[in-house]
Amino acid sequence: MSTEHLGDWSRLAQGGRLAITLVIASGLTGPAGAQVPPGAPARGAAHGAVLTGAVLSADYAVIQFKTVVLRNLSTSDAVFRMPVDLSGRYSIVVPAGVYQIGLEAAHDLLPYCRANVDARAGEERVVDLYPVPRTGTAMTLHGDIALADPRVYYEQFPVTDGLNLVIQYETRIKTRDAITYRGGHVLLTFDTLTVSGDTIKLDPATLVATVEHATRIDIAGKVTSSLIANSPEILLRAKERALKITSATTSDERKF
Repeated sequence: MSTEHLGDWSRLAQGGRLAITLVIASGLTGPAGAQVPPGAPARGAAHGAVLTGAVLSADYAVIQFKTVVLRNLSTSDAVFRMPVDLSGRYSIVVPAGVYQIGLEAAHDLLPYCRANVDARAGEERVVDLYPVPRTGTAMTLHGDIALADPRVYYEQFPVTDGLNLVIQYETRIKTRDAITYRGGHVLLTFDTLTVSGDTIKLDPATLVATVEHATRIDIAGKVTSSLIANSPEILLRAKERALKITSATTSDERKF
């Protein structure tokens, strides 16, 4: 199965791979969605969908003063922009449909991409975002020196009904039957799922992915932290929406 570009994020990459030098357009405009204070009932959610979540670092620290950008891919191509609150959270009522979710360009973050999300009428979908920070500068006797940012790339695979599987990586090795992704910022996203680990191995024909030594399991905002110490292996069958979590002492399989 061939990969495709991630919507309008970039036209720089070949074969579906996106270099981190892509530019996310800022100043996007579109119909205003209804902002929902965290924990408050969402008025209008019966007719629309609630998308909510947090912007977090790799160690789950809150990232403030960012703007979440949501693009409706199903019908209108409308764009919604929602600043996060002081706790790094966002919440918005939007028309039901499949949405591309990202962050407005920021000087301290690398451009961020994740998988599209199915926003269902009358439901709340929790989608946490995990951008990679820029390295910044180092102070020396001769002045500040800009440090090299991490090299992060993205590759996406269409799954069904506008949903896709997106893998964030630094290095990529392709063999006859599989693609192996490695690096310090390896991340897999699919709908509301986010998983990170040491290595991701993907069969592009079946879209079955294995995440070795998982360091983060975020399923619709529910972080499975108790298993992380056991370095579990994650098996995702994207077409079946099935997730299997296996550690040294337990094995759990679920649909999501």
